[in-house]
Amino acid sequence: MVAALPDHAGMLVLEPRMQTCLRPPATIERTSPMELGDPARIEDARTRAKRLLALWQEERRVEDLRAAVDALRESISTTADPTTRVASRADLGAALQIMYEVEGESGETAVGYLDEAITTTQIVIEDLPEGKERRRQFANLANALRARHDATTDAQSVLDGVAAARRSLSPDDPATVTSERASNLALLLRARFLRFGALDDIDEAVDLLGKAAPAARPESRHLIVSNLADTLALRGYR
Repeated sequence: MVAALPDHAGMLVLEPRMQTCLRPPATIERTSPMELGDPARIEDARTRAKRLLALWQEERRVEDLRAAVDALRESISTTADPTTRVASRADLGAALQIMYEVEGESGETAVGYLDEAITTTQIVIEDLPEGKERRRQFANLANALRARHDATTDAQSVLDGVAAARRSLSPDDPATVTSERASNLALLLRARFLRFGALDDIDEAVDLLGKAAPAARPESRHLIVSNLADTLALRGYR
């Protein structure tokens, strides 16, 4: 286990998914051949990844995101520094979730990004101590698992997603953060209700959404209210 990451150790944070949250490899500079573990190569991979992620966030070019994914994989495989490895893995997990959204129409390829995002985020969680960064990664994991369930109808994904979403919650987090994470838990519970029919799940989903709406950010409150209305209607039908 490594020390807790600084609040913005990674470039990408991801998280809110409610509705879903929220780049063929580009031509990128190649370093001269070096042995794995060479400090100059390690620094170059991480630095290149950060530059490409910044380009993606600014210009939304898919080729930049794809190249960043390659650079993050290289950073993870070459660095001997555990903090750098965790930061690169956290960015990779988030970038792969975005790749899934970008490639959403490409079937197995898109789900492959999602599967790698889930595995990568699980490793990040194992390497972090308890705290807000670990909770953030549980939130990202829950969102990826819900997306996988939506794409594949895999039952285990929704079960694991509920468990991860619960681990993302803490009274220590700001009310707006808790609101978004509770809303995502509610949608996972709703999906589990539709899959297995447990009335406790739909009741809890309604309760969570009802409490999440007043504390939500203005830009996301309408989504939570809409989801609450849909969930109440679903409970009424059953």
